Amino acid sequence: MPTFDRVSEVYDATRSLRPDVMEAVLDGLEQALGGTNTLLDVGVGTGRFADPLRRLGFEVVGVDLSRRMMAKAREKQIPDLILADAESLPLRSKSFEVAMIVHLLHLVDDWGRVVGELVRVASRYVVSVIEKVEGPRFRDLYIESGEELGQPAKKLRRGEEGLESLCKPSRSRVLVRYADETEADTEIDEYESRIYSATWDIPSTAHAKIVRRLRDEYGGKRIRRKHEFSLVMWTPRELQNLHPST
Repeated sequence: MPTFDRVSEVYDATRSLRPDVMEAVLDGLEQALGGTNTLLDVGVGTGRFADPLRRLGFEVVGVDLSRRMMAKAREKQIPDLILADAESLPLRSKSFEVAMIVHLLHLVDDWGRVVGELVRVASRYVVSVIEKVEGPRFRDLYIESGEELGQPAKKLRRGEEGLESLCKPSRSRVLVRYADETEADTEIDEYESRIYSATWDIPSTAHAKIVRRLRDEYGGKRIRRKHEFSLVMWTPRELQNLHPST
């Protein structure tokens, strides 16, 4: 699993949700998790979810592999942080009511083990917030170009959305929808500078070819997209018999 030490200084600026979207997500989590108290944020990163959830009254513990990302979380006064691998959590079974993952499964080497650990430590729910996008998505375009150049994706490419398709959650609720436009060149520049994890394992020559392909097709254009954020919830029992496809 890659460490995000290299992007800790720019993570919040490049991955944060719009304020109205974050408000809708937090409202949805607060309503859905009513009656629970303890929450494990696996892949806590800079604490972008742990911090507001803690302010809502949840007892949040965060787990991450990146010391620098967790240093940013500590700057937000998040006290309970554990340096650990999501594939082997140093926690007792059923020690949290809720285990949460957001933008994690596409990063890990063995997503089945991670799901197994979530099932083990959560007594009531495993939850995630999933974004579905209609329109060009440069992460997918980058990976697809890499595959055409002989650089296949080795992980669960669709992340938590892929898990949702493999195991239907008992509860799923759309939290917010919106449409936006962005300059393609801005996002291509970000991929060229390798601030996204999809680029990290790609050799320099292949990376340059992929970026050139993206610029040839999308350079100078404005990209229109529709976004949908949903809250999905599984019980541990629903996930415990899930077998990863090979």
